[in-house]
Amino acid sequence: MAGEIQIRLTAGEIGQLWAQYLNDSASICVLTFFLEKAEDMEIKPLIEFSLELSKTHIGKITAILTEEKNVIPNGFSIKEDVELNAPRLYSDSFVLNFINQMAKVGLTTYAGSVGTSVRGDIKSYYMDCLTETMELYDKSTELLLKKGLFIRSPSLPNLEKIEFVKKQWFMLDVFGEKRPLIASEVDNLFANLQRNALGVAALTGFSQG
Repeated sequence: MAGEIQIRLTAGEIGQLWAQYLNDSASICVLTFFLEKAEDMEIKPLIEFSLELSKTHIGKITAILTEEKNVIPNGFSIKEDVELNAPRLYSDSFVLNFINQMAKVGLTTYAGSVGTSVRGDIKSYYMDCLTETMELYDKSTELLLKKGLFIRSPSLPNLEKIEFVKKQWFMLDVFGEKRPLIASEVDNLFANLQRNALGVAALTGFSQG
């Protein structure tokens, strides 16, 4: 409306938008290559869905920054950064796991972006991103389960009693005086092992370029 004062983007909002632009431009490159080589007819639609999300995000961020008269980041591009004629580097099951892990990361990132955002349209945008990423995580998890590829984190014996921490340096005892790992430590170690294994495999493929 005429006379309305446009609230400028905060440093946090600008930083988050730039970071997401770069991440999504990289995702478009990677997912386009994955889609070009995909053979599994159940996994291929999930790659297409994930790719379309990244393209939509790039379009929306570009519109926001353009309206604010801010420069558009120099992101990654298929023309400059991808060789679509390169040999197939990854199995479709790897790609499915990759998308699932990236969705997990996205859930954390977008939740943080919502907390960093103040302006109404930016908050709404990231809340939409969070909803989309929840759908992507759900779809990829269900497909991993269907194909017998989902690896669950370790289970613990049933707890029979409550124990209280009595030492001030409880968290450091695992490195000195040994104690059993607590549930959150087991889960974090398992998640880190999964991400590291996926990262090693991805970098091994990229290094062949």
